[in-house]
Amino acid sequence: MYELFEGDYKALLESIQRNVADYFKRNNLNAAIIGVSGGIDSALVAAIVAKTKESGLLPQDFMLHGYSLPIGSNTDEEISRAENVGKSYCDTFHEVDLWEVATEFGHAIDVAEKQPFFQDKWNKSIKKKIRFGNIKARVRMIFLYDMAQAYNGLVLSTDNLTEYNLGFWTL
Repeated sequence: MYELFEGDYKALLESIQRNVADYFKRNNLNAAIIGVSGGIDSALVAAIVAKTKESGLLPQDFMLHGYSLPIGSNTDEEISRAENVGKSYCDTFHEVDLWEVATEFGHAIDVAEKQPFFQDKWNKSIKKKIRFGNIKARVRMIFLYDMAQAYNGLVLSTDNLTEYNLGFWTL
């Protein structure tokens, strides 16, 4: 289905950088917004955009804004890696703990449904984990997309082809 790339990696990177810069310029965007998780995908995307700016393909006033958005389940190591990536590649970097927002959203669902599904501390079901995982993903999405609007920017996708092909997204 897919073949291993065996070409000129430098030329490939330069092509990606040109396409990224062209997209931002063509759409009059001033910023890129990235959720930095501490994983390889967000690190690679942040590095590519930072190097694109460094190469002069993007204007010097173009900004890459990075955000680490832990919500309870992130390990200290993940948070530390996210901070290292953010401080290395992003023009601005902030860690914003969205735990209270996500849990309040779960509480609102409990109130609407008139049952303590999310607030029941004894409920350790897979269904609860999946539902709360979906809430966390949506809360992060809302935050990042709002930042994109605030900075006349675009949220960068960190999905990779394998995730796309396997249907790896929130349920």
